Amino acid sequence: MIDVTGLEAARSPRQQVLCTIARSGGAPETVPLLARLDTNLEVQYYWHGGILNYVLRRRLAKGSHQSRASKAALAR
Repeated sequence: MIDVTGLEAARSPRQQVLCTIARSGGAPETVPLLARLDTNLEVQYYWHGGILNYVLRRRLAKGSHQSRASKAALAR
């Protein structure tokens, strides 16, 4: 079994995470790894669950902002 921990704390690029390897009949071994989230944008993609979710959320947020601006302009 392989378990990677520390990604939940990855809020900036190139952070260290831990990999625990459990072999049958042996003691588990933990090794440090470098999370290959190399840019702030890649970190954002990760936290949104991928680039598609990131783009959709940004477009929806932008659309609701534009909708409010349009309503305000019409109210004048």
